[in-house]
Amino acid sequence: MTDRPQSSPLEPFNKSHPLIVFDGVCVFCSGFVRIVVRLDRQRRFRFATAQSPSGEALFKKHGLRTDSYETNLVLIDGVAFTRLDSFVAVMSELGWPWRAIKALLLLPRPLRDWLYDRIAKNRYALFGRKDSCEVPSAEMRIIQLLENEARLTVIVAGRSLAKAEAWCRTRGDVAARLVPTVFDRDGDLAAQLTSLRPDTLVDASGPFQAYGEGR
Repeated sequence: MTDRPQSSPLEPFNKSHPLIVFDGVCVFCSGFVRIVVRLDRQRRFRFATAQSPSGEALFKKHGLRTDSYETNLVLIDGVAFTRLDSFVAVMSELGWPWRAIKALLLLPRPLRDWLYDRIAKNRYALFGRKDSCEVPSAEMRIIQLLENEARLTVIVAGRSLAKAEAWCRTRGDVAARLVPTVFDRDGDLAAQLTSLRPDTLVDASGPFQAYGEGR
């Protein structure tokens, strides 16, 4: 489905950036979003879960059901895409070789919709369902902003070294040097910072409203 929406106060996003509205509890949908974040070298895409107020409002605006979220909604340059067309539209925005996926549009629309619906209606059974919604984290976005700077060494720190190492492996071939390490913000901060000697520290774990002046 494509249509050209009218302007609406229900769309609190910059229309110069493509927007993906997805089922936030769907493991498969969230996995697709993580892939897009990794491939989006120009950092153009924005994301919202269908269960969020803005996501639900956009679903309603474009005539989509809000009780099952059986399709992604993708908005690019004021045009709405759903079902398999939404997948093709996203991959096309990522450039080559992903743009070649546009060949799927050669399939008749009834067949495209049928194939998409078979997966969408069974996505929880096939891939699982989470207890809460997920959008790309602040950490992911910050590292995405820095990872293509060859002059940088980015220390990816957390309480679990194994998780930091695994996360760095998902970034693929990037220009910056990613260094996984352990950092516990509830521990001895001075000692840990002295050991790591970062030029700049970014705490993306939150909740930031709980910090006092001494932090």
